[in-house]
Amino acid sequence: MLRTTPPLSQPGPTPTARTRRSVWTRIAPTIAGALLLLSCWASWRFTVRRPGLDYYPIWVVVQWMNDGGNPHVRGLEAQRRLGRYALETSVQGHPRTPESRAAAANLRLYDGRLEPYATPFLYAALGSVMTGGYERDYTVFSLGSLLVYVLAAFLLARALGLSVAAGLVSSAALALPFAPFWSHLVTGNVGALQAAFLFLCTALLARGGRPLGEVVAGLLFALAVLLKPVIWPAALFMAMTWIRDRSWAHALRVIAGGLAGTVLAWGLGCAFFGGFGAWSEWLADLTAMLRSSRPIDPFNCSPLTALRAQPYARMPVLVSSVLAIAAIAMIGGKARDRESFDARARSRRTARATALGCGVALLVSPYSWLHYYVVAAPLALVLVADAAASRGTAATRAGFGFALTAALLLLSTPLHRSGLPLRLVELVLANVGLAVLVLLGLASTAAEQRRAPEST
Repeated sequence: MLRTTPPLSQPGPTPTARTRRSVWTRIAPTIAGALLLLSCWASWRFTVRRPGLDYYPIWVVVQWMNDGGNPHVRGLEAQRRLGRYALETSVQGHPRTPESRAAAANLRLYDGRLEPYATPFLYAALGSVMTGGYERDYTVFSLGSLLVYVLAAFLLARALGLSVAAGLVSSAALALPFAPFWSHLVTGNVGALQAAFLFLCTALLARGGRPLGEVVAGLLFALAVLLKPVIWPAALFMAMTWIRDRSWAHALRVIAGGLAGTVLAWGLGCAFFGGFGAWSEWLADLTAMLRSSRPIDPFNCSPLTALRAQPYARMPVLVSSVLAIAAIAMIGGKARDRESFDARARSRRTARATALGCGVALLVSPYSWLHYYVVAAPLALVLVADAAASRGTAATRAGFGFALTAALLLLSTPLHRSGLPLRLVELVLANVGLAVLVLLGLASTAAEQRRAPEST
């Protein structure tokens, strides 16, 4: 009688391997946290040497209003008044103070004028924490923007399912190593605050299935748009996703939050300027700027501006293009089965659509400086999470990872400070990197639609 040998079982991990894995699991968050602290420290050291060119006009308008100045701050005559006011207040200090340097740079750039293009809500929001000392106010603004930005990025990473260590590393990588954030530090712009709102909005949606979270997400998105309206096409992508998934209750909650945020921002702007005219003047100013045929700013990264000196004549075509892209990405295919496609999945799809819409918004905007591109950071994090959770073939995962790495390298600070021609790195390479992120976002959306259950 022949004896049969029982099949050999697969050997499990040895005790030594388990110990090593356990030690690495414990020390990885510590190492990642150290990297984040190093990135924040380097960002802060870089910031304190800058005068805050974009922050200064906002600060001047707030001081002007606090001193009882005319609330009508738009138009050429008002800009000249603000320029004279800035000159008078800045010469009282040492000529090498951050305030004097910021004043000199702004007045030189605009021929003695100060251009207040920010929304009334932005003046009200930042004015609420200003003390009247420029250096102190700019320090608080810069440090607050940095901390809120990296914290919000970490919260989004965790909401997307990344580990603590991966979330900390991602937050560190999206600080100083990320060229748009570096440009934000150079200019002293409000882009980091706007990106933080988008991080938190996307995080609340990514967690999914929580009605209050969806309302707050809509509120944060509205506030982000009213800080700087360049990201408005993201709302179209959100709407297309709701139509595609027939998630009307989810949509109503997000819209309710958006309306609340709009009313809040509108009310704060009106209260700060003492009337409803602040918003109508801002809208008229924005319309005039969009129709302007003044010379192209050499720092403008917009592909449209590079292709056409007066891009705004084709705004209807641009809006139609955005709608077409949104429709193809979010509506194509069969209708979702309401029972099998749960509330969490619907909310996560809205999160992806929001991040993707912000990336598309930058590509179709006639005004897109490099620091504007910081709002593409949520899309980068969503794609990192997609790469980590990918279930495709080895070749698909490798291709996705390679393309994502290449896009982030094209948007990296070392490349933009390498000495290459400015127009090459900011106009060509940055937009190629952003376009790759958008294409990867569309590919992830299409792959998710193929995996999701559909009604027949």
